[in-house]
Amino acid sequence: MPTQYQYRYVTLTKETEVYGTAGAVSLTGEVDDESIQHQYDMMARSDMSYLGTKKALAGKTHSEGGINLVCQPDDFCAMILRGVYNSYTFTTGSATVAHVMTESTAVNTGSAAAQYLQQLPSFNVKVGREDKTHLYTGMCISRVSMAANVGEYVTMSADFVGRQEGTLTALTVPTFDGGADDGMHFAQAEVFFDDGSGTAPTDAGDLIKSFSLEWNTNLNTDSCCGLGSRVYTVRPAPQLREITGTLEFSRPVITASNDEPDYAAAQNSAGLIYDPAAARMAIKLVLTDTASPVNTLMIEINKVIWDAPVMNVSGRDASTMSLGFTALVDAGGIMSKVSWGNSSTQTLA
Repeated sequence: MPTQYQYRYVTLTKETEVYGTAGAVSLTGEVDDESIQHQYDMMARSDMSYLGTKKALAGKTHSEGGINLVCQPDDFCAMILRGVYNSYTFTTGSATVAHVMTESTAVNTGSAAAQYLQQLPSFNVKVGREDKTHLYTGMCISRVSMAANVGEYVTMSADFVGRQEGTLTALTVPTFDGGADDGMHFAQAEVFFDDGSGTAPTDAGDLIKSFSLEWNTNLNTDSCCGLGSRVYTVRPAPQLREITGTLEFSRPVITASNDEPDYAAAQNSAGLIYDPAAARMAIKLVLTDTASPVNTLMIEINKVIWDAPVMNVSGRDASTMSLGFTALVDAGGIMSKVSWGNSSTQTLA
């Protein structure tokens, strides 16, 4: 059994516009587990004069892995979502919109620092593992997921990829950013739908049994190395952006009462798209905690196409219905928005 629990931690430090260089914003989170590892491609030579491989060399070197944690209304969790958004605004101490993130398609031809704000950020990741602190620089987030069932904590996970592991350093006792916070709980959650019919979306949370949501940036790691280097020299650039999710309803929605997609509409062979007016969103997920004042996480998906509904009956269990969805780019060129409210005085820009 480990005895150095206080030395087990994950710290994220947002990097400056200079790839691999730590900036000033450094946060340590309450993480359940991590799996970030140093890796390299092995190049081996085998020729006909020998019975086996005679020569080998380490090729492209990088680090990758992930973390799992409970979603808390702290800046560490906000930083994780900051890693998959390139547009960010900050309002100090707001319980509803302290950190607001969305996609930006604006072209920025200003200074290097200004252009960096239009990119997905990279991080120094420090992992305390009881004996030494392991440093991974130039780490970008390739995937973030969030999920919860009724009566459970909302959980998060994030996958990172970046440069090779750095030099081992001494351990420090961290100060956890969310040490005074508890996790978001699905008992304090609401889900809203808008089918574009003209009526404002209303609470449909009483039918939602579970949800999952995932952001994928599909980072291009093949273009990070150049001739003469086996390590990443530039940030992995995002490619096709994907936002997908699944909602499970506690019973089949045969007749919609709160704009949720019903079974008949969702099985439309042409596909069911929710594309409301520009001022509204197709799906809005609102999570809160029990603090005073209440902290709020609001995730808005502007336009979605629903998967075919999935229903099943098993044994004596009641029938349920699951609906997957894929976010689409709306008329304004945007897919989603995250408004993270807490008492923060720390910008994540």
